[in-house]
Amino acid sequence: MSDSTGVKTILILAAIPHGLRLDREIRSIEEAIRRATKRNLFKVTLRTAVRPQDIRRALAEEKPQIVHFCGHGLEDGSLLLEDDAEENKPVPAEGLASLFQLHANYVECVLLNACHSVKPATAIGEYINYAIGMNQPIGDKAAIAFAIGFYDGLGYATSDNLDVFQRAFEEGKVAVQLEHTSSGQIPVLKTKTKDKPVQLAPSSYQESCENMSVAGDILTAYCRRMDGTYNHTSILIRGICNDNGVLRYDSDPTTNSSYQESCENITIAGDILTAYCRRMDGTYNYTSIAIRGISNDNGVLRYS
Repeated sequence: MSDSTGVKTILILAAIPHGLRLDREIRSIEEAIRRATKRNLFKVTLRTAVRPQDIRRALAEEKPQIVHFCGHGLEDGSLLLEDDAEENKPVPAEGLASLFQLHANYVECVLLNACHSVKPATAIGEYINYAIGMNQPIGDKAAIAFAIGFYDGLGYATSDNLDVFQRAFEEGKVAVQLEHTSSGQIPVLKTKTKDKPVQLAPSSYQESCENMSVAGDILTAYCRRMDGTYNHTSILIRGICNDNGVLRYDSDPTTNSSYQESCENITIAGDILTAYCRRMDGTYNYTSIAIRGISNDNGVLRYS
């Protein structure tokens, strides 16, 4: 998501109230954007000396696509901010993940340019497509080199099908390796894990089972044991639905099937399930699908 002009907002959250690194890192990001071929597609917004509530408000107000945290991280994975009394305030990884979950409909990438930040990056990566953290302490020069490389890569002209954040991450790692070889493997990219479709392998039961039949969502067969005898066995077919007359797998193929509620004349041949399924207009369509994930485990049908 970006604004109506297609411009992506980069929100820099700086939790280092003093020191040269803050100025240099911000300047490096702005210079990288100015050099970029696609520089007109980015807007940089800065919030400094941020407290926990400042971050919450900044995300809600700016609705950024990219969030860049510049600050200190602790060994337990907490990010170090300040409270209202200007005292150190560690913010745990779980709290950050919950915060970004609320903004997952527009935040695309989070870069935690701080020591020991891989734990919060992993937690944030449950909900945000791309989250980058550091798996150990990282020096100021290496952190700035990574930021320069990342935003250089983000601004390059690329083909539409290229994963721009993955490319930017790799560009950042190379930038570190060129000047700080020992720090090149410190940055770590985590990608979204929530809502990822579960993948099932092709079925193999049909290679050693006979007399397959199906009743609704129940598959039955005689399957060969290791001793050569056959066992009568059955299994619940999971994850298949009727999508307007077409048999398809749900995004989570481990859920109970629902196709049997609106499909008729259901048959099975090997691993191919066939049926006449009702469309939304009331007509029926002849459709088929390969059943996935089922194997013969010594005469018993099981999911692999």
